[in-house]
Amino acid sequence: MQRKTKYQIRSEAAKKRWQRDEDKESYWRVHIESWRTSGLSVRKFCQVNLPSHLFRAWRRELALRDRESSKPSDPGVKYAAAESPFVAIRLVA
Repeated sequence: MQRKTKYQIRSEAAKKRWQRDEDKESYWRVHIESWRTSGLSVRKFCQVNLPSHLFRAWRRELALRDRESSKPSDPGVKYAAAESPFVAIRLVA
């Protein structure tokens, strides 16, 4: 199970600070995907024409958006069936 970090859960106020702009989101998604396939460090990748602090902020924000959009529909369910921390057992007499 993954360890939770302070970036995995955010308040409603924090969500409001990041207003959705589809153009910006697609711009940063393209750059983040290019970085992933490049094999470079963030510093080297951003050295040419991207501010590394914005790159890191958008990488974190898009990861949060992806996690939030993939949440289960039932708020009481914390784990998908494959991610359950429990193991099924059967008692045999």
